[in-house]
Amino acid sequence: MQKAKLKLPVKQFHKLYDFLGEILDHEAEANDFNMENTDVELIEDIRTELFNQIPDEKPTETTYAFTTAKTLDSITPIKLYEIDRVNSGGFMIQNDRGSQIFCIDKGCNHLSSDQSKNWNFTTITND
Repeated sequence: MQKAKLKLPVKQFHKLYDFLGEILDHEAEANDFNMENTDVELIEDIRTELFNQIPDEKPTETTYAFTTAKTLDSITPIKLYEIDRVNSGGFMIQNDRGSQIFCIDKGCNHLSSDQSKNWNFTTITND
């Protein structure tokens, strides 16, 4: 028998699984759909297969940079700036003016002209 894998975002797997369960519950209680036993078995088989295919939801991590340096132009102290790491080192942030800027972890010119200030980082996980 040929089989296909269903590709959906994890949340949609859960919604579809729950929706099919609600249909079965409604049919069992009210018999509005006049479903044959073979139809009920088909929906139960689909729900079982859906359950087996639901991947574990992986936590997503987002890393933010912040600084305690004061009197900066277009960077607010203690504000979290989401970062995009750059392969060559450093990272990109969007400053308060909406511009993308390249920064380095230690001694960044955006924090102090003498390169004496460093970025701090925190990573937040959605689990």
